[in-house]
Amino acid sequence: MVFFTWGSWLQFVHSILALVYEEEGELREGDRPPKSKKKSGAATLLADVREDTVIQNPELLLPLLRIFLKLTEFSTKHRDALEYLLARLLRTLKASLVSLWMLANAGLFEVLTALIPVVTGTALLEMVLALIMNITSHHIGVRETKQFLMGIAHTQSEEERRRLVPIVIEVLSVSSYMFLNQQTERQNYIAFRECSGQTGVKAILSEFPQDGYTVCMWLRMERREDGRMPQCIFSLQNMEKRTILELVATAHSLSVIFLNEQRRTLDLDLNCSIPSQTWTQLTVVHRQAAFPFSGNEFLCFLNGMEVAAVSGVQYPPISLGFFYIGTRGEDVEQRSSRRSFIGQMTAVYFLMRALTPKEVLEFFVGGTGVTSMKQYATHIAVYIDPRFASVVKSTIWRR
Repeated sequence: MVFFTWGSWLQFVHSILALVYEEEGELREGDRPPKSKKKSGAATLLADVREDTVIQNPELLLPLLRIFLKLTEFSTKHRDALEYLLARLLRTLKASLVSLWMLANAGLFEVLTALIPVVTGTALLEMVLALIMNITSHHIGVRETKQFLMGIAHTQSEEERRRLVPIVIEVLSVSSYMFLNQQTERQNYIAFRECSGQTGVKAILSEFPQDGYTVCMWLRMERREDGRMPQCIFSLQNMEKRTILELVATAHSLSVIFLNEQRRTLDLDLNCSIPSQTWTQLTVVHRQAAFPFSGNEFLCFLNGMEVAAVSGVQYPPISLGFFYIGTRGEDVEQRSSRRSFIGQMTAVYFLMRALTPKEVLEFFVGGTGVTSMKQYATHIAVYIDPRFASVVKSTIWRR
């Protein structure tokens, strides 16, 4: 038997969640809770929670949830603690798809389904089922499905089996609908998490194209508490380790920051934005001016369609340099993640020529699979694609 010397079940769950989310403020408070929270209920604790927090240690949730499976009596204090835990997780999943990915891959499905008999007859059943549906829509394997179905066969009474059958049908219906309609989430990507130290990818460009280049990728942006905070999608740095071009996004805008001929930094709004929390194919095409009297062309495409076309963006005057994804070289040197990208990326390509609008659309429709990539192979300088287990000329920072 484990005894908690200073507090209630609710305070115990609150302390464990501080470790799950790596909330530094909560962890620094030591073994005793603040006086203002000694008598706090679940609603009060939830009111103090930031909505943009991300789960950092999902594996700690497994033993925490299993404690509720071993109780001989599910009393009010246990119900309040579990309600706070479930409500906190549901709130997180609304704001962070990275957290959903982490929960789905931490094996929470099995523990949550085991909780169904415990919470049956209470308002917590809907919360447990909502979590199960969220995880099922993202990922469910043959093993989990088999265990879920076996749970019905091992119930103690026919009445309990009748109660579980509609729940099982609903869960399997959600998972089969997502599969049959090809709405399953991408399983292979690089996740850039907030409050996780230095994150990003660096690739060396040993030969920079002089006529034009193309950057294309699939990305999914996460929301930040401050929607005005810029997030770096990619950047180019010269050999003097100065960023000469950077594509940045906020909640409502997309802009390109670059050095002009006078070495002054200019910020040009592209009058478009990237939707948050949904996979979007982004392509940037930058062409060197063909004639002295014509301007450089900077084009931006979302899901194969042109959304911005501007001139006057200085073409990088370099013969070699560095290509950063999700961060800037200066931020890496200063150990800063304030402007880093928060979300996921996959199928990132740097091509040594400017693609035509038709080719950009082919990239989007073809999904940059193995077949569609063959015709571009000779023009690819860098690709970071977890699906092919290949990263060319790059360094990944993670902590």
